[in-house]
Order: sequence, then structure tokens, then C-alpha cells
Amino acid sequence: PRSVELVAADVPAFGWRRFSLAESEAAEVQVDREREIAAGGVKVVAAGDGTLAVSFGDRTWTGLCAVEDEGDRGDTYDFDPVASDPPKPLGVEIERRRHPCGIAWLRVSRRFEVPAALAPDRERRGDAVALLDLVLEARVAPGLERVDLDVALVNRACDHRLRLVFPTGAAPAEARAETTADLVGRRPAWRAAERWQHPPPRTFCQQGVVAAGGLAIGAPGLY
Repeated sequence: PRSVELVAADVPAFGWRRFSLAESEAAEVQVDREREIAAGGVKVVAAGDGTLAVSFGDRTWTGLCAVEDEGDRGDTYDFDPVASDPPKPLGVEIERRRHPCGIAWLRVSRRFEVPAALAPDRERRGDAVALLDLVLEARVAPGLERVDLDVALVNRACDHRLRLVFPTGAAPAEARAETTADLVGRRPAWRAAERWQHPPPRTFCQQGVVAAGGLAIGAPGLY
């Protein structure tokens, strides 16, 4: 079986258009170690630390897909943070692939060393370490004004929360976030919690789409 993907251009509103598929000669994919891909007005550049700079036209966001790792002593329902140092990649490998049709990929492989678990008193992270392997593949294609991401993680640690970070560059006045049954606006601030028995979370679990500062991140089905 084969999977076929194409950009259906110039489809009339409330109408349809017929496309014919025909088998062609095999096309060779070019593979190298360069760090930049582009299609139309979309460009992706991988930095030495494995983060991405993404440009749409003349606007660029940097530091995307950075990794945040925090210790967690919470229960099934709540995250309870434990002081943690930012993880640093032990190694970064970057591979670029380009197809003659214009589709291009950047494959970024990173390995991190993090505490393997909490200490027995659960007040700090333990001294033993574990390795995390994170592989991210960014793809651009002609006719698509977006960047597709595939993320694969091999997690060997316990008692922690690992997240990808997408900086917007400045604090926006409002963030739009999908919820169970609606798309709502949220202010990028949190309540003071000095007298709270259980402090409220500073971030909210995404439920499909988050948009802020001109940047939208979509992960349908991922919570």
C-alpha cells in the first residue's frame, strides 16, 4: 500500500476539482548536514543547541522546541514542581533531506542527561541520572504556510515533566486556547498564591491549539 499526499490548489468554494494520479520514476532524496529548509515564505533553521528558528515572511520566532524538564512529586491529578536545573543537550545531530517536489525535512536528534527520579524524601531530585533521547523532524512543503513537526521521545526517567517550549518573543495581551468545547482567551499571567494551600498552576494543559503573539501551535488529540 502507498500513501499519497498533495496540496489541492484552486478548489472552488463549495465546489470540487478532479485530480489524476500517475506513477512516475523514482526521485532521489538529497541528504546532507545543512541546517536550513524553506518552501514559499516559510523557512526553518536549526541552531547548534537543537532549537528552531521559524520564519513566516519577514517575521521570525527563535528558540522554538527548547526543552524544559522539571521534577514532579504530584499525584495522578496535579503537578507539584521540584526545583530543577535546565537540561542541557549532551549531543545534537542534524540531518537535512530535500525531495525534488519541494518538500524538505530537518531531523534534529538531541540527548539529555536528567535526574533519574526524586530522592527518597521527595523534596529534591536524586543524584542518579538517566538519558533522554528526543528526535524532532520539521517539514515544509510548497503551498503550505505552516511547519509540520513529528516528535519522538525515549524517556528513561521518572518523577518529572518534560515539555517543549515555544517562545513568542514578547508577552502577548491574550492567548487563545482550545478547551473541551470552545476556543477561549486567556491572559498570560497567574494569580498570586502566597496564601494558597495548593498553588494554582502557572500554565494550563493545551487541548489541541494554542495561539499567542502571532504564533499558533496545533497538536490535535494531544493533551
